[in-house]
Amino acid sequence: MAAQNLLLFFRALACNPRSVGAIAPSGANLASLITSEITAASGPVLELGPGTGVFTEALLERGVRESALTLIEYGSDFMRLLQARFPRARVLWMDAAWMASHDLFEHPLGAVVSGLPLLNFAPKKVAAISPPPSASCATVARSISSPMACSARCRRRNSTNSD
Repeated sequence: MAAQNLLLFFRALACNPRSVGAIAPSGANLASLITSEITAASGPVLELGPGTGVFTEALLERGVRESALTLIEYGSDFMRLLQARFPRARVLWMDAAWMASHDLFEHPLGAVVSGLPLLNFAPKKVAAISPPPSASCATVARSISSPMACSARCRRRNSTNSD
């Protein structure tokens, strides 16, 4: 990963760690694993939270046409980087939770890839981001805090509330 991309990632992490959701950028091995079942024949691909474009690169290496990619990115610096790196992809600067209120796709999606830190989002927001049932979906579970710690806090809170 280029030094400029690393700097961009760490600056975004320092400014808003919950929206980035990872302490280090995704690498090529994770990107290869996440995209392993997607091919050029999959059809249009939606990528949520592409960040610096590591998963996007893996999709292109798997034969997905750049013009078949829609990248939805909330971070403005990441969005500009993605536009420069993938000029034939459709790059949208928006919150993924807004997808349902916009008619974004003419054809059914073949696959959805997500790098979003869904564990950091409220359940209502996660429900708004849910991909269409026709598309296969691959996602990474990212969180600034441990999901196990969250689960334990929820159990303690629920047992206290039920007394």
